Amino acid sequence: HGKVVVKGKRCPAASSRPSSALGSSRLLELRGGLSSSSSSSSSFSSSSSPAAMVRSWRLSRLGRFASSFDASRYHAQVLFVDDDGSRARTCEALLERVAMWADAGWWIYPHAVSTSNNVADGDAPPPSLLASASAFGLCRGRLAARATTLEADDLSAYDVVVCVDYTVLEQVRALARDQVEAGADAAEVEAAEASVLCLTDFLAFEGADRMEALDEELRDLVARHYTAAAALTELPSVAPSDAAQWEQFLACAVLGCAALTSCLKERIDLWFVDAFLELLEATYPTSALLEGVHWAEAEEVLRRHQVTGGLDPRERKRLFGEHCERLRQREGGARRGD
Repeated sequence: HGKVVVKGKRCPAASSRPSSALGSSRLLELRGGLSSSSSSSSSFSSSSSPAAMVRSWRLSRLGRFASSFDASRYHAQVLFVDDDGSRARTCEALLERVAMWADAGWWIYPHAVSTSNNVADGDAPPPSLLASASAFGLCRGRLAARATTLEADDLSAYDVVVCVDYTVLEQVRALARDQVEAGADAAEVEAAEASVLCLTDFLAFEGADRMEALDEELRDLVARHYTAAAALTELPSVAPSDAAQWEQFLACAVLGCAALTSCLKERIDLWFVDAFLELLEATYPTSALLEGVHWAEAEEVLRRHQVTGGLDPRERKRLFGEHCERLRQREGGARRGD
């Protein structure tokens, strides 16, 4: 638990705190409640359903994040943010459990903070929160840690900043706008803001089956509340002292963490594939260099490079075969052109 600096350059500190005066129309817009005539929804036709509009908006935000995410360090530092001192640290502990089950514990590192609107730095968590640790096998140390409040530098220090709801998302975006007003480089702040999302945004991820990222106990929990969890616009604002509502929150958070894990795994996997293809192109740029070279010999040469460790041997062999075929087609086409 707690904050760490995980990227090199950090934005200059903003002058104060996130703005707490949130316009009701802005929050309606974030929750998909405005008509298609609003500025943020103008790209959607008037016939689009609210659910389709929200999904399209989520996919757009995921696309921005995917284009800005740097997977070359083979891991992702994830920062959850709430405004109550309970939900973010619970998501932190849940993501740790989900990532470990999904064999991504060495790739994904969760952390948690709260905005300063309702939580003071160093506040103790509510006693009822610790019941979640016992009931769901979550890390007690993460849930029992004292609160850490969000700082301006955090927006550029983590690979992805995940807000529990749109109220918190707007607080975080307000903090980014404050940075620009305080003199920070607007382009850097905009790039950092691309990595600020809501946890429910990841429900639009269309890759691997997110339920496969869950162990049996968490899968059963989600199954009891799946209909509500899958349709959520944002995580509910509930307290752990309300056992029934808190269980529904946990189910929603688990589903979101499963989707987040699947998304990050895919981004890192795709980077490994792209890096391996670049290595193949650099090592064997022509068919002549492959003359008489079998896979076992090529594997020995390629394995000297660290990037190969992120791919299954069968995947490396398949990509090698496809590279050989591309070279034959490319050079055969060039000869016909001559």
